[in-house]
Amino acid sequence: MLDEAVAGVVEAKPQTGDLEVTAGLGPMTDLAAVHRSFRAAGRMLEAARAYGLRGAYGPGYLSWRVAVVAGPELAEGLLSVREYLKRGRHIREVARSADVHVDTVRCRLRPGGTRAGDASAGSGSRRV
Repeated sequence: MLDEAVAGVVEAKPQTGDLEVTAGLGPMTDLAAVHRSFRAAGRMLEAARAYGLRGAYGPGYLSWRVAVVAGPELAEGLLSVREYLKRGRHIREVARSADVHVDTVRCRLRPGGTRAGDASAGSGSRRV
């Protein structure tokens, strides 16, 4: 029990049925790296709660929602990428539509190098 939350190690996504619970699931990993999966599970739980979801959720379902909850700068970056692709990769059109400078869009589109946990799975892997 951690701050009104229950933490555990499971082999598969738990079925919550009619229970009014929200659970975050980290990536499968070996027990030596369980701390990374636990941190990722915390981010999944935070995102699921922010969107009012019930049930068990991992990175496969929440994907971009985790970034939006993590910080507005990540959300801006995701929206810029979406607009960039929608507008045929024309940075000036993206900047005009967002009412920002072209360099701002370029900066948002640059890879940030953020790492969302270790997604490697080895022998004896468990989901946290």
